[in-house]
Amino acid sequence: TGQIGGGDPPHGGVPTATPYENDAGIAAVLAATPANHNEENSGLTLPIVAATVTAVVSFRENRQFWIEDANGAIVFFLNAAPPEELLPITVGQKISLTVNAVKNFFDTPEITQASDWQLVSSGNPVHIADKTGEDIPFEMLGQIVRVSGEITSNDGGCGGGNTCYTLTHGNKTITLRTQSEFVAVGDCYTFVGPLGHFQKTPQLDAIDFDWIEEN
Repeated sequence: TGQIGGGDPPHGGVPTATPYENDAGIAAVLAATPANHNEENSGLTLPIVAATVTAVVSFRENRQFWIEDANGAIVFFLNAAPPEELLPITVGQKISLTVNAVKNFFDTPEITQASDWQLVSSGNPVHIADKTGEDIPFEMLGQIVRVSGEITSNDGGCGGGNTCYTLTHGNKTITLRTQSEFVAVGDCYTFVGPLGHFQKTPQLDAIDFDWIEEN
């Protein structure tokens, strides 16, 4: 279950197959994202109310994490961590805030500035969409997916010290991108983490090693 469930922070929350029903305001933030790479829309006052934290990049010290509601998901990529009362940012928290800036980073919307942070609650259900053997649409970007399969090819280096592999799941394939030196062709892995992409083609980007586990 990746970072979802027991263990020390950022692990937390309770895994569930039940989708979110609440509108926390994420759709409005996604709609405010500029169309072009590296453009930022600032001076915003868009409310997020009780969105669920679904994934955290541990080594970025509370500055990169995802939230999700019934309408989608979005990542925070901050220069400074949120206020102390929210730390450590933990999967399963529900948080409220005001979005002040959103950026387009290679077609990934990123919240880059926020204020009025509030911790609503902790230990909440975190939805996992099991997509093994299914097509995964780009529209699920940032949402937590579970995909289990076999590494069937090593496709070489793909930026940032990562290697890209083909993960075959059922009769489908998807790219798994990771810096792990332990992944090898023939191994079976499960990914549980936010859906990524490369040029709008969905991929499993294991930025945090907690998101992949050998079966």
